[in-house]
Amino acid sequence: MAEERKLRLHPWRRLVRLARRIGGAVRRRLDIAREILRPPVVLFQGIPSDGDQVVTVMRSGLLDDLGESFFVGRIFKEIRRQQTLGRQWAWKIPGLARRHSCEFVLARVAKRWKSVARWVLVQGSARTYFLPLFVEASVEIEDEQRLLSNRSLKEDVRKVRKRGFDFDLSRSKEALAVFDESYRRPYYAKAHGLDSVIIDYDHIMKSSEGPEVGEAWRLLRVHAGGEWVAGMIIRHDESGASLWELGVKNGDPTHVKMGALWAAYWFSIQYLRERGYTKASFMYVRPFLRCGVLQYKLKYQPQLSAPLPFGILLFVTKNNELTRGILLNEPFIQEKGTTLNATYFVRASNDELDERSRRLWALGGFQEPEAVLLDETSV
Repeated sequence: MAEERKLRLHPWRRLVRLARRIGGAVRRRLDIAREILRPPVVLFQGIPSDGDQVVTVMRSGLLDDLGESFFVGRIFKEIRRQQTLGRQWAWKIPGLARRHSCEFVLARVAKRWKSVARWVLVQGSARTYFLPLFVEASVEIEDEQRLLSNRSLKEDVRKVRKRGFDFDLSRSKEALAVFDESYRRPYYAKAHGLDSVIIDYDHIMKSSEGPEVGEAWRLLRVHAGGEWVAGMIIRHDESGASLWELGVKNGDPTHVKMGALWAAYWFSIQYLRERGYTKASFMYVRPFLRCGVLQYKLKYQPQLSAPLPFGILLFVTKNNELTRGILLNEPFIQEKGTTLNATYFVRASNDELDERSRRLWALGGFQEPEAVLLDETSV
């Protein structure tokens, strides 16, 4: 009897499960629609890195800790005010930006919706640029001669060898905790300032039971004269290898000048090559071409990509000396269609990119950077 009842109810159970699945899918799509049509809006006011006038930036769209400081952390030396304006209808954002006298508007947008977002959010004659939140740098590490064909990198490696750095490897959770507290966090705070992004270590610590992290993880510790001065967290398994996080003891610039970070990168490459890997991800970096981290990674002739399914639409909503000065100082990588382009700004049509930048950007595949003329009629 119980078996017959179970069989009789079975179709209804299937319908209930189907209804739940459909309901879940509908709710997810409604959530996506709400994020597009009525995104949360935040207002930032700060002092730019090379000035003393207040700049106002509006950001729309939900961003986690990894995107919270995008652009504002790059252009500001000090944030004076941060105001949450709540959720706003997307088509009202241009008027809201004018009311708050914004110099720039940032909008988090899914790549497939960026054309629609441009149309909805366009600020009159404002120029727009679509920037990836991060670019990923993947490096072919098998051929050492190819890597060292870059003179600057070759000189870095020469100094590493000359100064007698060495390294060891650890999976100790205790060592990893020390690295997080005394190496990674202080280095990121000093090197990245307002744009410092700290990744949560919980998933690494929970990768195994006991005093060591999972087999896929390694902490490479760089030593100078017996002192642990820098480190790199490495992940490798059958899916590939990546250099996750970097740190310097107490964020001390003396260790940086001595080449401790160069040693961390080079020793990590050597270790992975010995393990049979031919390629390594140097992970994510902001798309700003004067960012020191990106400039260093370009020395390794990486293949750059923008793997995230969304990016940031940057609207330049005012054309004045203040916005032009900021853009002149911040060349960036933008997405055009399916390709990444290096974009820089000039005051005159005959202004040329400096030779050092041209050579460095070419290592990332940017053979023909795009120059954008800044004048009083357009940005």
